[in-house]
Amino acid sequence: MFIKPMPKQLLIHSVKYEKYLGEDDWSGGENYGDPVTIDLVRVQWSTDLNRNNNATDVFYQAMMFYDMTHSKPKNIEWVENSKITIDGQTMYIKEVHPIYTTKLHHYELMLT
Repeated sequence: MFIKPMPKQLLIHSVKYEKYLGEDDWSGGENYGDPVTIDLVRVQWSTDLNRNNNATDVFYQAMMFYDMTHSKPKNIEWVENSKITIDGQTMYIKEVHPIYTTKLHHYELMLT
């Protein structure tokens, strides 16, 4: 079954991707690859507001769509815990979902 690519006019965002490389053996901190600009993706935002007597916390979540036809560059290896920066806000990939038709159609990435 053939499904058309995502409409290009919906892929309005550009992001910076820093691939998670694991923990640093020396300091125990996290290592990330060099930033890569990824164009023609879509980011859908949502927020979760938690209030108590002491504070109000706002948690941002988003889903990012990477289309196999239009999004660039190609051959990105999506890795959980990698950084995605959009509009100056850095988020982390928590889940990677490849979506298939007869072949890989797009990725859905859950960001927090």
